[in-house]
Amino acid sequence: MLKNSRSNFIDVFKGENKNMEDEIEGEQKSHALLDRSANLAQLTNVVKLVKQNGFYKGKASAPLVAALIPRFLWPDKPKIALGSWFALEIGAAYKADDGRINNSINMTIPGELYLDFGWVGLALGSLLMGMFVAAFWNSAKFYLSEYNLIGIIFGGYLLYAGFLNFGADLQVVLTMTSTYLSFWAVKKLLQFI
Repeated sequence: MLKNSRSNFIDVFKGENKNMEDEIEGEQKSHALLDRSANLAQLTNVVKLVKQNGFYKGKASAPLVAALIPRFLWPDKPKIALGSWFALEIGAAYKADDGRINNSINMTIPGELYLDFGWVGLALGSLLMGMFVAAFWNSAKFYLSEYNLIGIIFGGYLLYAGFLNFGADLQVVLTMTSTYLSFWAVKKLLQFI
């Protein structure tokens, strides 16, 4: 998108450049940056699901508990695909004959918290998520030394996640935790070398 819009950079955000649109079976598909980053559709679908089915009381996030069990202990553990489940639940996907779901749509962290536990869950979950990320941020200690390469890389990862990944769903908690543990293990290993 940026390459095609060098002369008029605002087109990237508005999606008005004809080079940025694809004709797909008679449909115009926009690649505008703001169109692709908007979470309004996901959040309105979450509210619609709550109106139809009531609060899910943890059922939407329950598969995350299974993610804590390693595959070597549970080789037949089902694939955790909350985005695919959500797409199927809102009617934006279908299940193929082989059992795969053809689409994945994130719920967003606030959407998932609201879907499961309502406004109270949203408020408490947001506070816990903030504390969780703050704990990781403080553990990086990238500011202590320019030789703290592992801390600098992990701090960069957290910034990247903050700008791009928090729109996903609560699976990002597991991803951040495993990334932190990987960096921690590398740092401990490097101390012995």
